[in-house]
Amino acid sequence: MDASARRRTRPRDAGFSMVEMLTSVVLMGVVMTALWSVFGSVSSVSSQATSASVSAEEARRTLGILTDEVRQAVEATEGLGAFTSATTQSCTFYCDANHDDVPEKIGYAVIGGAVYRTVQSSLTSAAPYDFSGPPRSTVYVADLANGPSAPLFSYYDADGDPTAALAAISLVRVTIVARSAAGGVKVGTEMTSEVKIRSINSSILN
Repeated sequence: MDASARRRTRPRDAGFSMVEMLTSVVLMGVVMTALWSVFGSVSSVSSQATSASVSAEEARRTLGILTDEVRQAVEATEGLGAFTSATTQSCTFYCDANHDDVPEKIGYAVIGGAVYRTVQSSLTSAAPYDFSGPPRSTVYVADLANGPSAPLFSYYDADGDPTAALAAISLVRVTIVARSAAGGVKVGTEMTSEVKIRSINSSILN
C-alpha cells in the first residue's frame, strides 16, 4: 500500500470541527432562550400572587380598623349626630377610641391615593370638648384605587336610604380598592363592609 492510500485510510483525528462547535453554540442559545422564557412566566405568576396577597392584607387590615371605629362612633353633642363631615372620599366623626369615656375626633381621607387616619384628642376631659390640638396622622393604605366610580364611603339613614345629612347618618358602607405592586405587576383588591353605628341615638354626655 503506498503512502497516499495510507493517508486515505488513517482514522480521523479526535475533536470537533468549527461547524460542529457553531451548531452547538446555536442550539445552546435556543435552549437558554426557551428556559429564560419559562422562568419569566413563572416569575410573573409568582409576582402577581405575592402582590395580590399583600394588597388583600392591606385592605383587610384597614377595613377592620376603620369599620370598628365607625361602629363605635358617638355623639359629642346630643342630637347633632356622630359625624362632623361626610363625603365619598373622607369623613370625620367622634369615637371613644381609647375607651376612657372621652371622645376623640377621628378622620379618614383619601389623599394622593393613600388612606390617612387622623386623631385629635380633646384638651378637656368633660363637655364641652376642645379638639383644637394638632392631629396625629397615620397612613394605612399607600396605593388606593378608589375614585368617583368607587367611593370609599357611602352614607345611609335609619331607613336605609342614602343621606347627606350628618345628624341622620346611621349606616356607613365602606369600600376599599387597594392596589399593590410586586415585580412591576399591579394587582387590585376590593373589600366592602356595611357598618351600623351602635350608639347613634345616644350621647356620651352623661
